[in-house]
Amino acid sequence: MKLGDVIRKERERFGISVVQAAETLMLDVEDYARIENGQSAAEQWGPIIAIMAMKLEIPMARLLSVNGRSDGVDRSTVGHLLAQNRRAAGISIDALARQLGMDVGEYTQVEEGVVPLDPHVCWLLAFSELVDQPVFNLFFPCGLPMERIDDYP
Repeated sequence: MKLGDVIRKERERFGISVVQAAETLMLDVEDYARIENGQSAAEQWGPIIAIMAMKLEIPMARLLSVNGRSDGVDRSTVGHLLAQNRRAAGISIDALARQLGMDVGEYTQVEEGVVPLDPHVCWLLAFSELVDQPVFNLFFPCGLPMERIDDYP
């Protein structure tokens, strides 16, 4: 199962049209359709951020936003907020990169803002608010990692 499948199922469960979802997330309908089709960078980065939240023992929304909501995402400092939370947990860059299965250089680019997580963070948090679900649940529907389930109600 992909994140896009979960997004589509949750949107449909709440009776939200593609156009309504796109407008709420401030995306073009075509960009939103790519998300549901699994063609978003959030497919790669979302699960990594979810695991990071578990390793740092912080709610995923708080890991990404100063107030835990989409309106608290500072597009210029998502990487810095990740670094701040990592340091507060007392975990080194090397240790966290290893736990995430990432190269240290690649993870460093995330914290430095070279990897553009900001747009995905904004729409992920906004979507979770739209469907009244913690953002973490989008990556662990029914409490299981997406790769362990084929479908869910």
